Amino acid sequence: MSLATTLLHVLCTAVAAAFVISFAEFAIHRHLMHRQRLPAWVYRVLPDLRNQFKNHAVLHHGTYYREFDHEPDPAGKTFNVRILWGDTLRLITTFSPLMVGLWFLVSPASALTFLSMIVLHNLMWGVVHMQMHVPREDAWFARTGYFRFISRHHFMHHRQTGKNYNVVLPFADFVLGRVAVRRPSDVRELLRLGHLSPRRDDSLARVRRMQAQHLAARAHHEAHLAAQRAGQHVAGAPVTAQAPMSNAEVDALFANDAIRDVVDGT
Repeated sequence: MSLATTLLHVLCTAVAAAFVISFAEFAIHRHLMHRQRLPAWVYRVLPDLRNQFKNHAVLHHGTYYREFDHEPDPAGKTFNVRILWGDTLRLITTFSPLMVGLWFLVSPASALTFLSMIVLHNLMWGVVHMQMHVPREDAWFARTGYFRFISRHHFMHHRQTGKNYNVVLPFADFVLGRVAVRRPSDVRELLRLGHLSPRRDDSLARVRRMQAQHLAARAHHEAHLAAQRAGQHVAGAPVTAQAPMSNAEVDALFANDAIRDVVDGT
C-alpha cells in the first residue's frame, strides 16, 4: 500500500471517527448519564450504570457546580470532570468489532486511527472540561475561538440539561436538534465568564464591573461560610452568587432582548 493511500485512509477514518464519537457521546450522555430508563435488572447486573447517573446527573449537576466556573467544595472540585481510563477502555471495547473490521477490510492504519481518535477525544474532553469548570489563566487554548464556542455550548447544558450533550465535538447536538437557545440571563452569565464579548467600550466597562462584583461577592460568601464553620460572625449583608447589578443596568446591557451588542467570536 502506498504512502498516499495510507494517508488517505488515516484522514478519512479520522473524519468519520469524529462524527461517530460525537453521536456515541450524545447517546451515552443523554441516555446513561442523565436518564435511568433501562430495566431494573440491568442496573443490578451492571451497577456501574447507576453510578454513572448518580455521579453525573445527581452530583456533578445537582450538588456541585451550581456556579459554572467555581466549586467551593474540595470534594466536588474535580469530581466527574474528567473521563476515567476505565470508561475509555469500555468505549474501546464497544467499538472493537468496528476496529477489527477496519483492520481487515480497509487497513491497519485505519483501525489504529479510529483507536487513536477515541483516546484523543477522551483526553481532550477531560482537558477542556476541566478548564471550563476550573479555569486556569495560563491555559493557552482558553482564549481560542473554538474553546469559547464549546464553553458556551457546554454552559448551556448546565442551564438546560436536556440539551447540548456534546462537549468537544458538538456535531450530534446540531444534527439531532438538541441545541439550547440562550436567554438574556444566560448571555449575561456568559459575558461574566468571558465566553462572550461586548462590542462597545461602555458595555465592556459594565462587564468588567460585573466580573469584579462577582469575584468580591464570591470571596465574601466563602469567608462567611468559613466563619460560620469556625463559629464566628462576618459583618455584611448576605451575598448571593450573582453580582448585584440593577435591573436598569441589565436592561441597558441587553436592550430589547436583541443582544445586539454581543459578539460570539474572540
